[in-house]
Amino acid sequence: MNKSNFINNKWCHSPTGKPFQKVNPANSKVIIFSSLYANADLSFEAVEAANKSWAMWKNIKLNERIEYLYRLIRLLDKNRTQLAEIITLENGKLFNESLQEISASILEGNYQLEFLTNNLIEKVGDHEIRYEPTGSSLLITPWNFPIATILRKLIPTLALGNTAIVKASENTPLTSVTLFKIIEEVGFPPGVVNLLNGFGSELIPQIIKSNKIATISFTGSTKNGKKIFRNIGGKLIKYQAEMGGNNTVLILNDSNLDLAISSVVSNSFACCGQWCTGTGRILVEEKIFTTFKKKLISAVNNLNPGNGMDKKSTIGPLISESQLLKTNSAVKLAKKNGAEIILGGKRINSEDLKYGYFYEPTILSNIKDNMQIFDEEIFGPVISIIKVKNAKDGINILNKSRYGLSFSVYGKNRKILEEIVTKVETGLSHINLPTTYRDVALPLLGWKDSGYGIAESGRFARDFFSRTKAIYRN
Repeated sequence: MNKSNFINNKWCHSPTGKPFQKVNPANSKVIIFSSLYANADLSFEAVEAANKSWAMWKNIKLNERIEYLYRLIRLLDKNRTQLAEIITLENGKLFNESLQEISASILEGNYQLEFLTNNLIEKVGDHEIRYEPTGSSLLITPWNFPIATILRKLIPTLALGNTAIVKASENTPLTSVTLFKIIEEVGFPPGVVNLLNGFGSELIPQIIKSNKIATISFTGSTKNGKKIFRNIGGKLIKYQAEMGGNNTVLILNDSNLDLAISSVVSNSFACCGQWCTGTGRILVEEKIFTTFKKKLISAVNNLNPGNGMDKKSTIGPLISESQLLKTNSAVKLAKKNGAEIILGGKRINSEDLKYGYFYEPTILSNIKDNMQIFDEEIFGPVISIIKVKNAKDGINILNKSRYGLSFSVYGKNRKILEEIVTKVETGLSHINLPTTYRDVALPLLGWKDSGYGIAESGRFARDFFSRTKAIYRN
């Protein structure tokens, strides 16, 4: 039985924890990892380890903490192929998508370390602002980017002098264990970095109840993000949450359709549609709607579902059977309510893929605003196309949504495009760029039900994982 929890620099598991087996989503007959999930007892051990080590870690010089983390980045680079293979084996995404995840993690990690090296003290005349550590951080991460989201949170919080407990997704235990074996090789002092693999519903409330956590950074569904917020209640814990979003693209009449189609397809079906900022809904001005639909169908038809390690594959499987069933149920409900399935719409049962969690790339049309699919995130290879009268109509539809994560608009009139991104209620907005596009120096956080608190990434990572001290001198 594999040990899947790392506490105080030791691998361990809960003897009373629930046993689990993780299968390859491209072939569910193949078991790739088995262990015991962590229980509440282990969560308390992790909290104690992180708190005990904080007094030591925060007093280590900044340049020494930074060097530990540069060592981690060098090891990530050295092991990028192995890590990418593990991600694909466990998550199902294409191998090249997994490699891109590792590359993005390294890029963002280097940015954070360079920024934090030079920006933990701000001079204001003879006075200054210092960004000081807060204590122990609880980092709750999802399965769709199982390396990138851990490192996006972990690197800045450790650099600032905090200790960390990573509550990794129970859907990608092998990936988090593989990453933490690399972290073990770095040689952090005991208790500085800890890993828990288990169900959030069991572990997170117990950790919050300990009153020994200073910050909680969460990435996941809106439902779970709000549940954590309620668990925090009146406790003085800093909380940030990057949550769900039915991300929208608006295609204007003067758009470069080839560019728009290419971006929409790559963003809607990359990672089999399991991307927080991926495109789920396309609003198209009525004058070009028919032409756009034909081009879109042709492009999506060219996608080739298959094992993520197969170079011929252009879209992999969903991560699990439950995700497959959820996707299929959403499409069936949409059809029952009057939506038209113009492409795809069912599980793939071909002889070579029948044991995997493969779903046909799907396009829905005739979507009405009273349908659940109109505003809900599916998190699968499904997109909806909706005809709109004009840009104003599109903005109204978008802004009625309870979500506000990412948005893109395609067109040629720069003045109109700038007006549109000013009016839309989303945390990320793009002009002639995909909804997934981001720069590591800019914030990552949605509006409304898509996000809460101080943003992730850029300088905002420093702001979230620190507390300020103003020093005045005469």
